[in-house]
Amino acid sequence: MNGVSAIPLLSDSSKNAIISLLVEEQSLKAKQIHEKLEKNHGINVSYQAVHKSLSELEQSGVVTKTSSEYKIDKNWVDNLEIFAKNFLEQHYGSSDFVDTQTIVTNSLYETDMVLLEAALKMLENMEEKPILCIQWHHAWVPLFLNKKTYAAIKELIHRVDLYDLIKGETVVDKWCAKYWIERGVKLKLGVDLGNSADLVILGDHIVQVFYPQELRKELGKAFSSVSKFSELNTGELFEKVFMKPTKITIVTMRNKLLAEQLRRETMNHFKGD
Repeated sequence: MNGVSAIPLLSDSSKNAIISLLVEEQSLKAKQIHEKLEKNHGINVSYQAVHKSLSELEQSGVVTKTSSEYKIDKNWVDNLEIFAKNFLEQHYGSSDFVDTQTIVTNSLYETDMVLLEAALKMLENMEEKPILCIQWHHAWVPLFLNKKTYAAIKELIHRVDLYDLIKGETVVDKWCAKYWIERGVKLKLGVDLGNSADLVILGDHIVQVFYPQELRKELGKAFSSVSKFSELNTGELFEKVFMKPTKITIVTMRNKLLAEQLRRETMNHFKGD
């Protein structure tokens, strides 16, 4: 089995900002990137410095250049998903969660990729349409979905009966909740279960995600700082929070009785709806 490759996180803030812009805008010319770095991110660098950063990102395989426009390299994005698959294979062999396991990811975005791949792997061994329960502090999907990830989430929603409890009820939470509800997901905002970790319950699988307190505060601050969704700077959020190098602990276990208890606890919030 191949080892887990490293996720290409960058320590250079201007390069991270460039990536953030290209995620948001899809493709931009160097001049446009230079202008938006200062306007959207408050990064005041010379055009020559931007061009140098773009050249280095291109050499590293992070961006590609077509004519005079730059865009994120698809292979670089695919590497994030390959990392998630290899990570699960390395820790779980067949990617099945057995007993208690602990893994540590390096960013919020990476964590999302690992969790999505894990859920789809678990579903491979389930014949009937199972109930998937989620207890989360904030809702952020579909803020940063590429086409492949969108298709994977669409597949997940189609294959499960999903119940989702979200503690947050900011305008961002509400905007994201609308996406899920329109696709048939049963979801409630403003439900505080007092959990220190976010939870996923699927079959007899239980997944706990422990986000560092500092990361929670940054995410909460970003969500609560806007009075309407259009005010949210998604590029800055992606760069400063979702791609920020941060150790996040995921604990997985299989316990039929505990899973059933947590599932009932979640579904009881939807009685009478």
